[in-house]
Amino acid sequence: MSRSGSPRAHRPERSGRRPTRWEYHWEVNSLWAVPMMCIVGGALVAGITLAVDHAVGFDALPTSVLGTPTAVRPSSARRRPRC
Repeated sequence: MSRSGSPRAHRPERSGRRPTRWEYHWEVNSLWAVPMMCIVGGALVAGITLAVDHAVGFDALPTSVLGTPTAVRPSSARRRPRC
């Protein structure tokens, strides 16, 4: 039970002292860094992938494996337009 008499879950402090207002504010508001690191990491992976692809001349995987660019188009786009 806490001093006020109501039961509360006990959360141990890291150093045995109560965090200051600045430390608490920093911990609460520092979660923006996690999604920011994901965004930066994704951009880096995309950049590295493009650099490797450019270095091998865009031929790392042959068209026999990937197919041709026209194979990706929908069937309606492959038809000839009516004149």
